[in-house]
Order: sequence, then C-alpha cells, then structure tokens
Amino acid sequence: MKLHYATTNAQKVLTLQQDLAKYHLEIVQVPLNLPEPRSSDVQEIAREKIIFAYQHIKQPVVSLDAGFYIHALGGFPRAYVNFALETIGLDGLLKLVADKDRQCEFRECLAYLDKTLSGPQYFLGHFKGTLAHQPQGTIQPHHWSPLALLFIPAGETRTLAEMDYAQYCQWRLATAATTSEKQFADWFSARKLNQTSEVLKPSKVSTRIIDQSWYKRPAGVPIHQTAGGVIARLENGQIYIALIRDGNYSGYLLPKGRIEPGEGRKQAARREIAEEAGLSNLKFITKLGIRKRLNYSKTSWKKTHYFLFVTSQVTGQPTDLHHIYHLEWFPLRELPPMFWLEQRELLESQRDKIEKLVYIETGKTTPAPR
Repeated sequence: MKLHYATTNAQKVLTLQQDLAKYHLEIVQVPLNLPEPRSSDVQEIAREKIIFAYQHIKQPVVSLDAGFYIHALGGFPRAYVNFALETIGLDGLLKLVADKDRQCEFRECLAYLDKTLSGPQYFLGHFKGTLAHQPQGTIQPHHWSPLALLFIPAGETRTLAEMDYAQYCQWRLATAATTSEKQFADWFSARKLNQTSEVLKPSKVSTRIIDQSWYKRPAGVPIHQTAGGVIARLENGQIYIALIRDGNYSGYLLPKGRIEPGEGRKQAARREIAEEAGLSNLKFITKLGIRKRLNYSKTSWKKTHYFLFVTSQVTGQPTDLHHIYHLEWFPLRELPPMFWLEQRELLESQRDKIEKLVYIETGKTTPAPR
C-alpha cells in the first residue's frame, strides 16, 4: 500500500518512514503547495492542508503542521514559525526572551485522510524544552527547522543541533510516545487492510468536526445535568490547566461527567476529576458557569456546571475503569486543540477571572510578565 505525504520537506517524509518501517508501507512524497490558513491552531491548519491534499491526490494521504511556543511570550510564534524566522530570525527570538523564562515547546499535528473516513484523523504531539542563549551546533539533514540550533529538549543539556545523528535518534526514541508520527503508527498498526480496496478501515476514534449543530437542542431531547472542573496549577509564575486525552476523541477535554443520584454538583465535579484526571488534592475557588450542548450521539442535552479548583498536584492515576485517560498540563494562554467548542470558549472567556483568582489564592496578586 502507498501512503502519500503532502509536503515539500523531505526530512518530514524520512521521519515518518522511520516510524512506519515495520509496516512495509511505501511512503510517497507529494510536494504540493499547500494552503497556509491564518490561524495559530496547528490542528486547524493541518485540517485545511489535509483536505486540500486529499482533494488533489484522491489517495490515502498525511500532512503535518507544527508550531513553536515560547511560554514567556504568550506562546509566540505559535504556528507562525516560518514568518518569525523570515522576519526577526533566531537572533530576534533571543532578544524577545532576554531576561525572561526560557521554557518552550514544539507542538505538531499530523492529519490523515482516506476515502473510508468521514473526516480527517488527527494525531497531536509535543516536545518540551528550553531555549539556548545563543545558536549552538550545526544544522544537519535530519533537522527540519533552524530552531534546532536553539531548542534544548527537556532532560538534555545540548541543543538538537549539537547532537550527532546517533544521539538525535536516541532522543527521538526516548520521546517517541509524544510524537504525532508514533501515535499515527500505533493507530495504523491497529487497523487491518481492506482486502478488496487496499485502503484502511475506519477507526473507532472520533473524526467528526464538532460544529454549531451540537449547540441547538432538538424538540424532545432529554436534559441531563453534568458537572466538570477547570483545574489550575501555578508553576514558575505561570498558570497551567489540566486537560485530558481520551483515545476516542481527537482533541483535549476538560474532565466532566454525570451527577449521580444524591450527589451535589461540586461533589460530582470532584469525583469526575479524580476518575478522569487522577487529581484529588483540590481546593475549590469559584463557579465558572454553565455550558450546554448535545452529547456526541445527539441523544441528550448536556447542561454542565463548571467549577474552578487549584492544586499543587502534578500527576495522578485516573480511576475510571471503562476509559483510558491521559493527563497533561498546558499554559492557560496556550491551549492545545480541544474537541468541544464550548470547553475552549469557557477557558478563553473566563481566562482573566481564572488568572486573577489563582494568583490571589497562591499569594501572587499580579500575573507574571509576558
């Protein structure tokens, strides 16, 4: 089977070939001039690219978009990496972070589409690290961005460009679980070839694009009360929010769920957070409001009460026996792609309130400089 990769970057193709080597796929580079939507959301950009690519190729195809996020700069340059490098360059980025916290990360979204899917399948990856104080090392063929001269991966003391190829491969292997390519490879390995069409069978993972139809209640659809939480943590003067991944969904989620009989709303939110995120050391701060929508199958109208909690707990073990959840932390001002529109809207519309209350609760009355 051939898998087409829509990109002009040959190194991206080589990386995917390495990750998929054991599946004996023929990966064919298709150097299309893909559209560059004006968006800071790498998943939205990947969506536009993969749809464009599939319309032209009409074959199983992948495309990848990546962004670079410097936390002290509010996430800049985000998905506008090429523009930043073409205008201010590496030296300009370093000037912007002078005397600031140097934490940063790459985020990437690999999108896949074939004729068996109703919409693109997304795989999100990230690599955390810090910025060097000056460019270090030498750009080599296996690097796909000049940022390799500045990016020091978490747990390392050298930039990517200072590593030789063997060291670079060792780092890639150690961080494989966080790459979009590895997630795609694992997903691909779980699927079987359709013997008649030689294309992949549909995945159980949701590929629907959530739109406004989920936010209109049809007549006769029953109402169900649910509760959820926004969990905040302060680290190095920056507020992080706990989000979860469920293998059935293509984006991140806030923990939430139904209110059991005899259970209060706040109590239900605490229980759902423990079950889905594994966090139990929570201090209640305030109510954040109610958000309404249909459930995924559009058979019930969910009225969810959201509560703000703060915690010092970093890791946790989810207790839900029916789903596999993964907890991750993201800066409040640098949210990743989220599955439900209203959850992202909640975080963005309540951002100033969350920041104010969390800084007060933790003894810091003003946000850290950005």
